Amino acid sequence: MTKPDRAKSIRNFFEQHLVSERGLSSHTVLACRDAWKLFLQFVCRQHRKTCVTLAFEHLTAETVRRFLEYLERERKNGVHTRNNRLAAIHAFFQYLATTDPRHLAQCEAILAVAFKRKAMRVPEYLEPDEVRTIFREIKSNTPLGPRDDALLRLL
Repeated sequence: MTKPDRAKSIRNFFEQHLVSERGLSSHTVLACRDAWKLFLQFVCRQHRKTCVTLAFEHLTAETVRRFLEYLERERKNGVHTRNNRLAAIHAFFQYLATTDPRHLAQCEAILAVAFKRKAMRVPEYLEPDEVRTIFREIKSNTPLGPRDDALLRLL
C-alpha cells in the first residue's frame, strides 16, 4: 500500500466507517484516535521513521505485540486499557480487510493477536448488609427455596 493509500484508508476508517457507518459516539472515536496515535508513535520510534515515511508493511502482528507489551511495561496500562487499544487496532484491520483485500494476510495476522484476560478478584468476605440482601432474595415459597436458605445459612 502506498503512503497516500495508507493515509486515505486511515482517514476513511475514522470519517466514514466509525462515524457514518457504525455511528459511534465522538468519545469512542476519540479513544480510537488516541490508540492509533500511540501506536503510530511507537511504530515510528521502533523503525526510526517519521509518520509520513512509515510504510504499511511496518504495521505487523509482531509490532502490535511489542506495542501491547510497551503499554503494560512502560506506560503501566492495565489489562482493560491494553485491550481497548488492541480493539482500536483490530477495528481498523477488520475494516481494511474488507476494503483492500491485497492486505488480507497481514490483517488476519494482526486480528489473531489475542486480547488478554484479567483474573477476577474473588471477594474474601461479604459485609453483613450484603449477606442480608442475599437472604432476602431467596424465594421461600418455591420448592427449592427452603433448601437454598438452609445451604446458605450453613455456609
